[in-house]
Amino acid sequence: MQIELRKVPENWVHPSDNDGNYIPLMEGDYESEKAEWDRQKTLWEEGFYLFSDGAKRPKQEHMTYPFEEWRSAPDKKYHMFDEKPENLTHFCLYEYVSPGTPLTHACVNLVAVARFIVGSKVQEKLQHHMSFGKWLEYLDRLKEQMEERMERVPF
Repeated sequence: MQIELRKVPENWVHPSDNDGNYIPLMEGDYESEKAEWDRQKTLWEEGFYLFSDGAKRPKQEHMTYPFEEWRSAPDKKYHMFDEKPENLTHFCLYEYVSPGTPLTHACVNLVAVARFIVGSKVQEKLQHHMSFGKWLEYLDRLKEQMEERMERVPF
């Protein structure tokens, strides 16, 4: 299982479905993602698509289907939230094989995240059994990755 650290508002409660299962949520700004989707749809209608490396390429002969079948439109209900960065004051550990479901509650700092992990069944779920100190070191690295991601992902 892959994990990442996300910044969340202080009273963040991850939404659940009617059965109590977490709804996977993607990180980032819905409006920016929707604008990018609209841009790519326009390219598609003009006979082009963006390849995985970001290069604009002519559509291949078999690409006669609508853009919506190529790439689903973003859905606001599957995005974390629209919050200003200054309101994202707490940390939450997420798995991200799916778009993202939480492994911890919102914690005020990395020490609190590490304490929660060591004192819960999260280690078993992750199959990562480490000491409190090792978790803190690992969380510091995840925080650096999160900060780099937040610079790239518009909010």
